[in-house]
Amino acid sequence: MELFVELKHDTQCDPFRDLANGEMEWDSINGDNTRGQCLLYAANQLAYQHRIFAFSLVICGKKARFIRWDREGVVVSAGIDCLERHDLIIEFLQRFNQLTGEQRGLDPTAVIATPEEVEMFESAVAKIKIESLKRSIGDQKIYPRFRLEVHGTGDSVSYYIVGKALDYNLGVVGRCTRGYLGFDLSTKECVFLKDMWRPDIPGIEPEHFWYEKLTEARVPHLVMLKHGSDVVPSTLSPDYYGMRGLTCRLARLFRSRDSPLQGRVHYRLVQVEICRPLSEFTNSSHLVSVMLDSLKACTSAFSDASLFHRDISLGNIMIGLDNKGRLNDWDLCWGVNVDESLEGPRTGTWQFMSTRLLTNPGSRHTITDDLESHYFVLMWTALHWVEHDQPDDPPIDMEHIFDQQRPLPGGIIKGGTGKAEMYDSRDSELYEVEFVCKPFNKLFWDLWTLFARYLAHRRRHTRERDLGPGEHPKQDSNYD
Repeated sequence: MELFVELKHDTQCDPFRDLANGEMEWDSINGDNTRGQCLLYAANQLAYQHRIFAFSLVICGKKARFIRWDREGVVVSAGIDCLERHDLIIEFLQRFNQLTGEQRGLDPTAVIATPEEVEMFESAVAKIKIESLKRSIGDQKIYPRFRLEVHGTGDSVSYYIVGKALDYNLGVVGRCTRGYLGFDLSTKECVFLKDMWRPDIPGIEPEHFWYEKLTEARVPHLVMLKHGSDVVPSTLSPDYYGMRGLTCRLARLFRSRDSPLQGRVHYRLVQVEICRPLSEFTNSSHLVSVMLDSLKACTSAFSDASLFHRDISLGNIMIGLDNKGRLNDWDLCWGVNVDESLEGPRTGTWQFMSTRLLTNPGSRHTITDDLESHYFVLMWTALHWVEHDQPDDPPIDMEHIFDQQRPLPGGIIKGGTGKAEMYDSRDSELYEVEFVCKPFNKLFWDLWTLFARYLAHRRRHTRERDLGPGEHPKQDSNYD
């Protein structure tokens, strides 16, 4: 698909509006529905195709709009009267038909693999012992094989054959990470290739920079890195758009230099080790062992490299081919001693972020936040895949604990109420859960008690600090 056109008969279905103050989104049921449809189409197009950007056309009644999508945001034209200016729509389609693939947004560093390359890729994948990885590349008829470029040291360029993404983020704006089982044409070995749009922010280094720091500090349980680089074609053509998005620059140029949009840079990273997801642990003992390996990596990064991971999540704790744990995805990590003013906004995967960071937006990250995030990953995994005595699966309201959030003035999102309530009350649904494996059950609840007491202590300490002389906080009986 090169261009999608959304057609509605009623002008009231227009997802946007033209106001003098620059406001565009039309907050109505019909407008929201149309905008949601367009977002879904664009997200799928950008996720399943190798693209830098994409165009679309929306026609609602007699009003039409041109839209350009990239990983930084969306550029929407003013409404055009189809009856009075139908010539503009015809001209747009005529010009679009004459564009090259790169001018239409296709990634010039991703080209269709040759039959010989496809044969080598399929043969190498067939030798992998893990069946889930074999199936992950998808049917060639549905997921064509592509050859991707990744720059190494100096002027060296490596080429990798990929099929269907192992994992992808179905969104339009953001990092939008896609992971692939790849085949290295130089070494003839299978690798893991990550394609993403990293933040273009001073102080936020590319992921391979952090891996070099971690390796130098001898941090254990990392996935072995080959190389990583921003995406630049080995042969530049006059049609090449660039590795950065355009939306952010346009917003600053035409609206305000204080635009809240965040710049993005196209980036790829290659790891020589292929790991399995945490959900493929063999039993509760193996799960605990993998989690312990991840904790060792996290705490070693803190003590030996002075780095926080800042994104401990289900997708970032993995199982290596040796069945040991790996802590992956260090692109959001940050220095322990970096100036607080440079730290930037709260980061992490919402479901696994610590209670303190969710309930106190703007708080500075600490090692305890990474440790509690490990516990939430363990909790999520255990409630879904470790045998317990509750008939429902999962046995509690997972959405309230892991997804609860509410907006605050200024675009700030606050959460953590479900997690705080879980720690505060032994009458919660969670407290009724007992795991069949007794040692695992004891570990699970010992950790629960540890973090409950820690958070209660922090709360009391904060209240004591805020009280005047001679005042005393009320004791919380839940922790006495």
